[in-house]
Amino acid sequence: MDKLSATSYVVLGLVAEQPTTGYDLDAFAEGSIGQFFPLTRSHLYSELDRLCRLGLLDVTEVEAERFATKRVYEINEQGREVLDAWLDETALAPERQRN
Repeated sequence: MDKLSATSYVVLGLVAEQPTTGYDLDAFAEGSIGQFFPLTRSHLYSELDRLCRLGLLDVTEVEAERFATKRVYEINEQGREVLDAWLDETALAPERQRN
């Protein structure tokens, strides 16, 4: 598999928290990482589709009575292995002290 972008790993990590819809993931990303890692809604949805095509996320369509069908994304075993490998191999920069 080709190396993924930082955005791909961020999306994998966010989905790893819990199965979620793109809409809910957008809100979660905005509230958690939005101040230091901007992620537009269109970029988020394109990453979700890409990660599904790569076999790293599973998607389930859930029909709703009053609203459009929702797509619920969940990280699968292969996605978790890719995410864990990236976390294990990524070196952290030394912590900087500010006075």
